[in-house]
Amino acid sequence: MRRCDMLRIVMDSAGDFPPEDLKALQIDVIPVNVHFGERTFLDGVELGREAFYRMVQEQKRAPTTSQPSPYQFTEFYRRIARPGDTILSVHVTSGLSGTFASCQAAARELRNTYRIVPFDSGGGSAQMGFMCMEARLMERAGASLERILERLRQIRSQTQIILTLDTLEFARMSGRVRALQAALASVLRIKPVVELRDGI
Repeated sequence: MRRCDMLRIVMDSAGDFPPEDLKALQIDVIPVNVHFGERTFLDGVELGREAFYRMVQEQKRAPTTSQPSPYQFTEFYRRIARPGDTILSVHVTSGLSGTFASCQAAARELRNTYRIVPFDSGGGSAQMGFMCMEARLMERAGASLERILERLRQIRSQTQIILTLDTLEFARMSGRVRALQAALASVLRIKPVVELRDGI
């Protein structure tokens, strides 16, 4: 199996990783779209974390998000890569987002220019960041793309995501939880535990 000559690694902004480490590991991040009413922002580019939470508090409403379009993907790939490059594109679980499907569409469109390898992380957040870090470290150690993908599939199968919600206020704003349920949870100091299984 041949070692990767030039491997670009991409993840979407649903993943979490310290900015300084993204730079050191040469991991590129394609932003998801964040919608506040009629206004749309590119996550992490036009809207940072502090501004995001400030807008939520000011507007008293939860934003919505949408995946990057295939067009946004193709333009992003053209900006970060040169013809002939291999691009490993790791994305939030396809069970909860259309990001992976957009990536696949862009990969088909650009198949004669780049070797784009879409990868469904089966999760999100820090799991995606860890996968991208592992891929880069393996690539730098001389691993082939096939071996890297094998390792990412192993990580996906062995990772369990469990999280707790400190408040149900944002879930209430989004309509996922009724106002009465959120109020009772607050009064009783209930903190729900959520588990991601099989990518959903």
